[in-house]
Amino acid sequence: MKNLFLLLVFLFFQAPAFACDVCGCSVGGPYFGVLPQYHRNVIGLRGYDSRFDIEHPYTHHGEPGFSNDRFRSLELWGRINPFPRVQVLAAVPFHFLESQAGDVTDRSTGFGDVSLLATYAVINNIRCGVWRHQLQLGGGAKLPTGRFNPAYTDEPGLQRGTGGWDGLLSGIYTLRFRQIGLNTDATFRYTGKSPDHYQFGNRFSVGGRLFYWKEWNKGLAILPNGGVLYERSEKDYHQGELLDYTGGDCLLATAGLDVYFQGITLGATVKAPLSQHLAGGYTRAHERIVVNLAWMF
Repeated sequence: MKNLFLLLVFLFFQAPAFACDVCGCSVGGPYFGVLPQYHRNVIGLRGYDSRFDIEHPYTHHGEPGFSNDRFRSLELWGRINPFPRVQVLAAVPFHFLESQAGDVTDRSTGFGDVSLLATYAVINNIRCGVWRHQLQLGGGAKLPTGRFNPAYTDEPGLQRGTGGWDGLLSGIYTLRFRQIGLNTDATFRYTGKSPDHYQFGNRFSVGGRLFYWKEWNKGLAILPNGGVLYERSEKDYHQGELLDYTGGDCLLATAGLDVYFQGITLGATVKAPLSQHLAGGYTRAHERIVVNLAWMF
């Protein structure tokens, strides 16, 4: 169960995984989280659900409008270990996006942008006294496989893809003492332009969470965790013009629980805003829910 403990610790401590909702946009940068150098591969599903209240300062009638947006995604992801200390990860999301303004509801459903990331364990579970350390650095790309609809440039939250190639950087550090540990992570996404010359703002997130491992009996274990997450997005550009009412930052509290049983893992995480300033104060984020199911083989 010792190796199982390490696997779960490094498998499920992830920031918003493959979506960054900082500005009410469903096509944010991915985050693959910490995964250890084990011979077992992983394949899994993640589900996301987030809601936003948005005030639109100017409509086509010159008057402010309001909408309630809901972004849900189902993501297939996996990991392989082709070389010692090296991991290659991929994620394919399918989005269910909805924006309701009065009696009118706009929907956008379909596959999103595929993400690829490779990580290298610079520090690979090294013991220093009573502490164990793990540091992974990685880089990758987000491919423009999701549809970018120029008709939705005024509603970027309905875009299933960014329309451009994005670069990804990530770093994850884990400190552990016996059954207790601290996991910290940071991720950055540099965004590319769509064919319509729309460019989402660059994204940055950093988070930390405490965790505790508890084995109830043979083959069954739980891993509760809690912490904070900070997300920031720069403003968007369209045809070289900086767009108002985009970008912003948000600080969230996170709490989650993961359960392991005979190679199957099941977990859920809730993220609640503590403070936020999104889209110039015109967007208000609600709680987010992430659920995950994975199989190790």
